[in-house]
Amino acid sequence: MNTANQDYYLNNRDKMIKDFNKFSKYMIVVLKEQFSSTEVSEIVDSSRAEYNKLLPEIPYIGGFKNSGTKNLTGSAILLAYIKVLEKHNLTEREIGAVIYQFFEVLFKPKNKFIKAIIKQLLKRKFVKKMLAKSFQKKAVYNHYDAAWHTEFVECNNNQYEFGIDIKQCGICKFFKAQNMEKYIKYMCLGDFPMLHAFGLNLYREKTVATSGEVCNYRISFSNENERAWPPEKMPEWPK
Repeated sequence: MNTANQDYYLNNRDKMIKDFNKFSKYMIVVLKEQFSSTEVSEIVDSSRAEYNKLLPEIPYIGGFKNSGTKNLTGSAILLAYIKVLEKHNLTEREIGAVIYQFFEVLFKPKNKFIKAIIKQLLKRKFVKKMLAKSFQKKAVYNHYDAAWHTEFVECNNNQYEFGIDIKQCGICKFFKAQNMEKYIKYMCLGDFPMLHAFGLNLYREKTVATSGEVCNYRISFSNENERAWPPEKMPEWPK
């Protein structure tokens, strides 16, 4: 990484801290279930300091013009909280539950009208073609070590509308470099409430985080979506 790229997140510190504060509003909702107000304030402040230390260590994958960068910076915010929660003697499982609950608070279900529009759009062939092209365009960032390598998958059956195969994950690269690999599988679970919020159902048998050669997302429509917690019931979870 050259010096300019290495300083990218430091040069965008104001935006990064703004994003941290935005995410923290949702995290506070979760933390208040386990900690006192004083403890929550201390955890937030310590996590902000930890996040500042992480800024120069976040992999550069082309800047914010690459949508994957938002995923990386968001994961860095959660990583900062993870490091602080470890110091509060929470177990891996307890921290994993905090991560999943955070995603459930962050991704509140949209109203029926929005879900209906999304459903109608995603059924149209031209929209699927647009999605496929958008993934193809992201390949220009594949030369970055921590970039996502993603492919659109057509599903010619009645079970799934479409699929996404991810062969390389930036969050996996980042967390492994931080020796925090054990938490990646909990980060992956956030995809379920994210898609559920839009009336979409996710089926996934394997992930790169759990030693799969690919994260095989298969997307369908559903009005009733099962929570991904506890994770042992999910096909992707390590047995």
